[in-house]
Amino acid sequence: MEKKKVFVLLFDSVCRGEQELKVKTFSTKAKAQAEMKKCYAAELTDWKFTFEDDELFEVETGKDSCSIWEKGEYCQNHVCWQIHEQEVL
Repeated sequence: MEKKKVFVLLFDSVCRGEQELKVKTFSTKAKAQAEMKKCYAAELTDWKFTFEDDELFEVETGKDSCSIWEKGEYCQNHVCWQIHEQEVL
């Protein structure tokens, strides 16, 4: 019997010392990736508005993760998404 799996989207944010963690689960990897891309795009728009200069922050994107952080201030100002595959027990 094939084991069931879910795809967990983890969100981690730190803004000036305030941390936020969120977890969402999806039945398919494609759904998790679509949600991650949607959230990343919205957050990137906010960062571009806040900083007004793209040189003040860094971005990194991949199939299963995305990050945005203030240059030289990762520990104090970042947002990250990661997708993990998890077996359902």
